Amino acid sequence: MGQFALILSALCHDTDHPGTNNTYQTATVSKIALKYNDMSPLEQHHLYESFKVIMSDDSNIFSNFEYSEFNQIRKIMIAGILATDMKQHFEIIKKF
Repeated sequence: MGQFALILSALCHDTDHPGTNNTYQTATVSKIALKYNDMSPLEQHHLYESFKVIMSDDSNIFSNFEYSEFNQIRKIMIAGILATDMKQHFEIIKKF
């Protein structure tokens, strides 16, 4: 389950990327930065857009999963994609 979640995270980590970084998003008070209160705005956006597509009626890859399996995958994906925020990345590296 964990490997599947990490592969999905890798595929989704830049979904709908606008071509700028978090610093730009927060400095310009973009819609994305406002929506996510300046807290890893791009990574939050990538997660939202990814789950919107993954769980749509036409392409819900989780439709046959148990809720507990889906929940486990979702938690791993959230942690994995949020960890791609460079601000978080360096803190993670310090701990590692």
